[in-house]
Amino acid sequence: MDVVCRNVSKSFRDAERVVEVLTGINLEIVSGTSISIVGESGVGKTTLLHIIGTLENASSGEVILGNTDVCAEMAKGADLAPFRGKNVGFIFQFHYLLPEFDAVENVAMPLLIGGEDRRAARERAEELLGAVGLSDRLTHRPPELSGGEQQRVAIARALAPRPGIVLADEPTGNLDVRTGGAVNELLLDLQEREKLTLVVVTHSHELASLMQREVELTASGLVEK
Repeated sequence: MDVVCRNVSKSFRDAERVVEVLTGINLEIVSGTSISIVGESGVGKTTLLHIIGTLENASSGEVILGNTDVCAEMAKGADLAPFRGKNVGFIFQFHYLLPEFDAVENVAMPLLIGGEDRRAARERAEELLGAVGLSDRLTHRPPELSGGEQQRVAIARALAPRPGIVLADEPTGNLDVRTGGAVNELLLDLQEREKLTLVVVTHSHELASLMQREVELTASGLVEK
């Protein structure tokens, strides 16, 4: 899925003053490619990721995912949850797995919410858990998994609906160096296999350098590295 951001700005009011978080951001990402967004804390990296993923609306500008101007749709009051559930996968620093469900059930959950047949959802979940090296952990619940294993389940869950784009916010931020490195490689392998667009916000120079493109978000905008 192609991504186009044109003059995207985001601000909010704090008491009597307006705080500018993003100003005039322009970014184009070609479908099926990977890109990292780096920058100092507080410059708005996560906010930009949320805007691209339709979790927040921009104060001004355009964000186009595929053929959909999501900012225009949000301005009209459209419910973008179905669009987001089908087209956008999220991987966060924290896993947000449901502790009462096993690995297969966690991965299948987005598919079931989207109305997919239970058997097909389970088959897709098992396929992805095999791809992330967890074929022997299918019936394990999150408390029975290591941090690295939980993040692998989270990655599989993000890919389950076959989204056009996956947005990852510090996906290895809570992992040790060795486990984080393994997850980095896995993420890129799956991105290539699934032919999806991957956008990663990270402080990890190692992870950032693995992407096909790297941009830095600064107070004055995006800089290609």
